[in-house]
Amino acid sequence: MTETNFQKELKFVTDVVSALSEQMGQSRLSVITFSDQATLAISFSVYSTKSDFVQKVLNLPWIGGNTYTDKALEMMYKQFDRFREVGRRPVGVVITDGGSTDPFRTQSVIKKVKEKGITMFAIGKHKCSYKPISIHLQ
Repeated sequence: MTETNFQKELKFVTDVVSALSEQMGQSRLSVITFSDQATLAISFSVYSTKSDFVQKVLNLPWIGGNTYTDKALEMMYKQFDRFREVGRRPVGVVITDGGSTDPFRTQSVIKKVKEKGITMFAIGKHKCSYKPISIHLQ
């Protein structure tokens, strides 16, 4: 992914957050960036307003590399375990520019995500392998 396309993805995330903010109520958001490694870029507890969150998203640095989706999903379900609250429904969204570098490991982690009751959505951008995405949505 180019840095230009990464900026477009960040803009997409902020547009979705802005569009849904009225319906989200007390929802909390977090961002994990990933390539060769997964990084918790924005924790559930870091921001206090929608504008703070949007600003943090727009300032995320571009990192090149591979697409280790499994590492991001693993970090995601660990974050949900850490911050899980009764009455809150965990939902994860993966935005990716391609198929996972390690699709077999990704499928293994997806099974764990499902077992934890996390509803997943995946958005593929550009030339993506749709096999892992179809697994996310089953």
